Amino acid sequence: MNVGGVNGMTDRILAVWLWPMLFFSVFNSRRFIAEHYETPWGQGNLLGTRTVTSNRVHRFFWNHINWHIGRHVYPKVPWHNLERLHERLAPQIAAMGGVVDPGYGRVGWRALVRGPESEMRLSRFLAADRVASSAPQRQGPHMRAAPGYDV
Repeated sequence: MNVGGVNGMTDRILAVWLWPMLFFSVFNSRRFIAEHYETPWGQGNLLGTRTVTSNRVHRFFWNHINWHIGRHVYPKVPWHNLERLHERLAPQIAAMGGVVDPGYGRVGWRALVRGPESEMRLSRFLAADRVASSAPQRQGPHMRAAPGYDV
């Protein structure tokens, strides 16, 4: 692409700064939505977000921010200790009904299909989730499935 400019400066700015910024902002927005979508607003740091266990590559490039509940509850914990913090918080997260998901894809897809949140829609969803989560769990005791998914 040749946009012109002084000695091709515009091309260099696009290649080095603008395109990477656009590319990574899309991924960051997807990550942000997945960590907060359909979590109760105003219910505190533990319930108002979700942890996504994800994979090593993601954890490396995003400095373990996927261990998001711990990041909200204890924001001063360094990024390299977030996974250990999650292990310590796991019983409390499970007891309070915190959400732990295995990946970003399903949450992102659900957000894309269901659309933006509103307080009224979120209240209806959380009421339905309370009924569904009262059923026997089919996962390990340390986490529950994200609402709307049969695991």
